[in-house]
Amino acid sequence: MKRETIIELADTSTAQQGIPISSDSDSFLGPRIWLKDIIDAAKYQLYATQFAYQTTLQKGQKDVTIPRRTKYLVSGSSGTGSAPENQQVASTTLDTLSGVTMTPGDENYAVYLSNRAVRTFAVDIVRAAKEDLSHWAGDHVDKDVVDELISDSNKAGSAAYGSQAIYGGDATDASELTTNDVITTDHVAEAKRKLQSTSVKYWTYGTGESTSSDTKNPWTNEPNAPFVLMIAAEQEEVFLTDSQFVNAAEYGSAEVVRNGEIGKYLGVKVVVSPNAKSYAASATHADASTTAVAQHRCAMFKAQKAYGIAWGQKPRLHIVPYPSNLQTRIILEQSYKAKQIHSDAIVHINVADE
Repeated sequence: MKRETIIELADTSTAQQGIPISSDSDSFLGPRIWLKDIIDAAKYQLYATQFAYQTTLQKGQKDVTIPRRTKYLVSGSSGTGSAPENQQVASTTLDTLSGVTMTPGDENYAVYLSNRAVRTFAVDIVRAAKEDLSHWAGDHVDKDVVDELISDSNKAGSAAYGSQAIYGGDATDASELTTNDVITTDHVAEAKRKLQSTSVKYWTYGTGESTSSDTKNPWTNEPNAPFVLMIAAEQEEVFLTDSQFVNAAEYGSAEVVRNGEIGKYLGVKVVVSPNAKSYAASATHADASTTAVAQHRCAMFKAQKAYGIAWGQKPRLHIVPYPSNLQTRIILEQSYKAKQIHSDAIVHINVADE
């Protein structure tokens, strides 16, 4: 009877692609005492995913709808609030409830190892393959989550609330960003204000910023659903050379520090991620313009509210002997979907890298 081992992974698994069994790897992984342990390269970890609202589908479910309140009813927006004696109280239509439907898609990967390699290599290449697959898959998930986070698909408009944006310098779209249009601490304060305010700002790309006729949710910074600023190493360097940031980005309590978090500034958690969305010069930006310089689309958002991920199958590994090919096959299985939930809980910060 064929034996199959299934290993469940935590959803904090992270990413890198499989093990090459070649003459190169043989020269490094051969039976040398000083190479018996694999020296792991830096492994990507989940950064954006750790702040997502997460749900798992049950057996027999194909998709899931996450209920949401688009906005709370605003006092005085409709109805009268009182009525004369013996007269009917004016009613208000409750039209603020909706849902976001997610249909997980399969993302599966595998590494096939020859039994000879498994038998003769001095290191445990089955374990190495398992680690590589789980890290690779986790990174794939996190990049998909980031792509959803930085999407302009639900941006604010002249009469609609949605995600808002900030540009470095005096740029009005990504194509106008130039050298020195880097991130500043002022951008942190501006993005925080945009999350908290009911006012909605939108861009006419290439022209400028205006105020929408719609309003948005006045998001608050809470311990269980904090404001998070996700940046790349290039933006971290700018902050670390800014005394205003360095002096303020310190913790005064023993609160939990999230993966990639370098401190708090103005009460906002600052997370550095290698998966932050980058654009080389002459690339097509999320705002549809063509970049002139290397840059990043960073984001400030409210955790647990801005976006979510639905798991059809959380990552798990199958380790399967394959006698006819004299192989051991390591297969990673997962299914998920990431999607924005409250787009007005996102502020994109578009800045040059230097």
